Order: sequence, then structure tokens, then C-alpha cells
Amino acid sequence: GRSGTSTYTLKGGGPETWRLSFSTIGMRYLQVGGASRTASDTVPTIMDAKAYVTYTGSTSVGTFMASDTRYTKIHDLAQRTIQSNMTSIHTDGPNYEKLGWQEVVWTTLTSAAYQQDIHDLYSKIMHDLREGQRTNGLCPAISPNYFYTKSSGSHGSYDDTPAWGGSAIQGPWQLYNIYGDTRVLQDNYAMMKTYLAYLKTKESGGLVTYGLGDWMAPGGTAPANIEGGVYVADTRVMRDVAMVLGNTADATLYASEFTRVQTAYNNAHFDSANNRYTPVSQGNIALPLELGIVPEGKEAAVAAALVKDIGAPMEKTNSGGFGAVQANHVTTGDISTTFLWRALGNYNQADLVQTMIMQTSLPSYLSMINAGETTVTENWNIPSTRSHNHDMYAGILEWLYRSLGGIASTKPGFAELQLKPGMPAGLASVTVSYNSVRGPITSAWNRATGMVQWKVSVPVNVTAKVYLPTFGTAAAGVTVTEGGTAIFKNGAASGTVPGVKFDRVEGVSPDSFVVFAVGSGTYQFAWNAQ
Repeated sequence: GRSGTSTYTLKGGGPETWRLSFSTIGMRYLQVGGASRTASDTVPTIMDAKAYVTYTGSTSVGTFMASDTRYTKIHDLAQRTIQSNMTSIHTDGPNYEKLGWQEVVWTTLTSAAYQQDIHDLYSKIMHDLREGQRTNGLCPAISPNYFYTKSSGSHGSYDDTPAWGGSAIQGPWQLYNIYGDTRVLQDNYAMMKTYLAYLKTKESGGLVTYGLGDWMAPGGTAPANIEGGVYVADTRVMRDVAMVLGNTADATLYASEFTRVQTAYNNAHFDSANNRYTPVSQGNIALPLELGIVPEGKEAAVAAALVKDIGAPMEKTNSGGFGAVQANHVTTGDISTTFLWRALGNYNQADLVQTMIMQTSLPSYLSMINAGETTVTENWNIPSTRSHNHDMYAGILEWLYRSLGGIASTKPGFAELQLKPGMPAGLASVTVSYNSVRGPITSAWNRATGMVQWKVSVPVNVTAKVYLPTFGTAAAGVTVTEGGTAIFKNGAASGTVPGVKFDRVEGVSPDSFVVFAVGSGTYQFAWNAQ
């Protein structure tokens, strides 16, 4: 990264201690000039030097461990990156601009929340957005904004780009879903309405097509797909926010608007014959799939098209030098990377994600680690990266907790849980914990030959659906025990355990699950599997 220089003038007369106290410097190495490490009569002697990790004071809420240390290294790589970008605002990098670029606020928000209690910090960031909203309704790409005044209008794509400004709508909605706090919706509702109205003025034929797009994506930036998709998703979120707040007139209006812009977007970009979005790329498919834009009933087919493109990519390599398009490698950029991992998690593709993130060739997370990086780089193409600490690809943290560990919320504030871990071949065990707003949740699974053991804990006054993967074994051949008592065998419920109720068998082999409903408590499941 760019060097940060501090100058200190000694008063003389004895030992002195100095520490930078009014700012932070993103760095990996420290160089001291004008001093010596050994005693000298001509320059001061450095007796000791320490570096301090600084970030906004917030409680740590998540832990992650895996039997394969490569997973732990990827977790730590992303965790350090997000944490070092939380210093009173959320920056995209602590070493260069150190600015509050807003796209990383909302695209990595869930990842950050699995690590730290971010409620207060991110509520403050939403306050910054409210304070900085322009009189024309624009929420600028950078907030706090030091370049323009509230009345100065819009100033090009680095100032006005929907996937960045969308933090003003997506951010409060995500905070509500994580913490169950309607206040964040109430506080920001006027800003959200005003910004969506501003975006509507930018429509052409129901479409928003301008902006930076999927910044630095190896597979192409596609502004019409990415920026336009975020606009459609913003409209859907406004419908849902209005419903939560009891604003029925607004909810009706936004429901109609969502149908209108969703239809326009799908008419422009959706290839219904092949169940994919064009131009075909991982980001162009994953983003509408995970932001609720895909035509109803087509979701599974679109997910299959995403998997197909990963294995045999149709996108062409971006000429910007962000890495080559290769089979079973990531091709997404700044905006859509989180949605790629979320989509693959939701559609039971843990083996594929493992293949992609563990590639030793660029682009991948493991290639960053093998190159000696300790935080996520700005460019997937490491030799060309400007910054060595940028969190726009750190959304893999969400996948590690939500999909690999299996801890997800199905009602705001984690009032109801979905516990559904992906267990990729060759990975023996994973243990994750998340101290939610309702209490600690744990998931610890161990997969050995022919047998799986899984311990879960559910907080008081919380219910959960627990998904036990069968790994290709027909449900009739699976026997499940809890605490040693058989609760499922021969394809049906068998025996009873307090707090545990058989719900259903879901899916088709090999992606089938035996599902149980459980209340608060700690449970030890075991079952046979291939």
C-alpha cells in the first residue's frame, strides 16, 4: 500500500515514548528513519517499537475453526481485512484513500456482523448517509463526503452509482434482519424513500443502467446488469420495509413498482430459454438470484445455470487486468462476490465453493495466502494489485458461518434459525459460534467415514429447523439419533426426544436432508451417511 509517514521531534534530555493518536496508518512493515537501533552519539537510539491493531470498539461475537487449516487461514485473512477497515467509519481500504466507500458497507455487512457486534457502528454509518444525502435525493458513493456539499448535485460515476448509494436502502434492512431493531428502519425511512425516488428519475424504460458496475471483476463489470439489479432489489426492500413499519399505502405502491422494474429488468437481461442472465457471467447470474429478482419458480434452474457457467465459463476476461477467466475460479468483482458465495451456499454447492476458494492459481483466496498476503487484496490478480488490504471480496466470511457452519436466521433478530451446514468432501470438521442478539448459537460437526456427528445449541426463546444432509444415502437407509436415542429410521420418525420433532425429508438425492424442528437447548445428532 501507499506509505504513511509520521514525523516526531524529540524534546531531548532522556527517554521518550510516542504513539500516533489522532489517526491510523494501514501498513504491514515499519521503517524508522533518523534514528539507530544501536547506541549512537549522533542520532537517537530506538529502544523498542510496537505496532497496534486499531479498530472501532465492538464486541467480538463469532468464532470459527476447521480441521483443514487452509479454511482457518482464509477466515483470518477476511476477518483481519474487515476489522482493520472499521475505524469510526467503514473504509474499503485503510492504506490508500481511507474513505467511506459505501458499496462495501452493505455487501460485506453480514460478514462483519458474524464477527463483531456492528449494530452501533453501522447505525452511525446510516446516520452519516442521512447527513450527507444531497438535496436532489442522491446518496453519494462516499459517506462521509468531503468533496461536495449537500446542494452540489451529482458528479459522475464515482459520486453517483446505484450499487454504492444502495447502502442507504440495503444497509438499514440488513441491520433490521440481523438485530430485529425497527428503529433503524424508522430513522432512515425518509432517506430511503427520497433516494429511491431519485433513482427513478434515472430510469429509461424501467431500467437503470449507469454506474461503475461490478468493479474489478475478472468476468466484466456489466453496469446495466449489476447497477440495474441493485435498483430492482432496492425497490423490493422498500416494499418490505413499508410492510414492517405498517405503511400500507407505501407498501402497495412499492409492490407495484417492484413488479414494474423487475419485469423490465428480466425482459432486458433474462434468457428464459436457458434460465440465465446475459451477458452470461457469475456476477450477472448470482446477483439477481440472491436479490430476489429471478422470475418465481425459476430459481433452481438459474442456480444450475450458475454452476454450469462456473465449470465452463462463457464470460470473457476483462481487459482491465483483474485476472483471467478460468473454469472453477471466481470471476466476480466488488459488488457480486458476496452473492456468488451466498447463492452457492443456498443451493448446496459446498464442494464447488471449496474447489474455487482453494485454487492455487489466480484468482482465489488461497492464492493470496500462498503469495504471503495477510489481508484480502484489492485486485484478484495479485501482481497487479494497488492495495493489499481491501475488503470488497471479504464476503466469504458470511459463507463460512452461514453455509459451511450452517448458522442462518429465517426471522429478524435470529428469532428463528435455519441450521443447515455444507459439508464438503475431505473436510473432517468445522466448529462455529455466533453470539446473536438473542444469545449464543453453536454448530460443531464432524464427518468421518460412514458417520456424521453434529452438536448444535439454540438460544432461549428461539426455534430452529435443523437440516441433516444424507450425502446420497436414500432417506429410508438413514438412521438418526439424538443423544443416543433413535429419532428417525426406515424413512420415518422413530422414538421421541424432548424438544425435537421430525419435520420432513427435503430434496432429492444426493441433495436431500432429514429435517427436524427443535426448541432452545443443546442437541447431539448422529447419523450414517456415505
